[in-house]
Amino acid sequence: MNKKWKVVLLTGLSSLCLGLPVSAATTGTTNATVTVLGGSLGLTSPNPTVNIGSIALDGTTKNLTANLGTMAVQDLTGSGSGWNVTVSATQFTADTHTIPKNSLSLKGIDSVTSDGTASTAPSAVSGALTIDSGTAQKILTATQGTGMGKYNVNFVKDALQLTVPADTYASTNSPYSSTITYTIVTGP
Repeated sequence: MNKKWKVVLLTGLSSLCLGLPVSAATTGTTNATVTVLGGSLGLTSPNPTVNIGSIALDGTTKNLTANLGTMAVQDLTGSGSGWNVTVSATQFTADTHTIPKNSLSLKGIDSVTSDGTASTAPSAVSGALTIDSGTAQKILTATQGTGMGKYNVNFVKDALQLTVPADTYASTNSPYSSTITYTIVTGP
């Protein structure tokens, strides 16, 4: 074949190829998945140790108060089941003596704030609750679909109030003490 025919043939084939429609896909898909695992339901108590103070017996009933600080609550379960926080306290004892039950109260919660990762905040009780009665008292409630994420719970100023009757025995070997327990459980 001579060179002239080769050039014409190649030129013709090139023109033919450029003029033909190209058969190619115009869309494509990728399936992406993610597994979301639930975390924990929990709380961090406010101040681990609270000193309510000291008194000198003088024949009158005394009221002492103390600040609790901030409690952290988290629902990272991803279930939306809701939850409750309760608080209870043991009776104050020293040596073989006790301060009567129903002497310790929790005045309430000042605010519940999200750390920015939360859904609708839980509801807090208002008003004082007796917490050393032997029955746990509900202080926070997250209904179904609320309370997911992390929250800071700020108690009111002087949240703890202890009433010490005039006829209380003096504590000689150790101070009167009580254990305050905070519990978080699933459910409205």
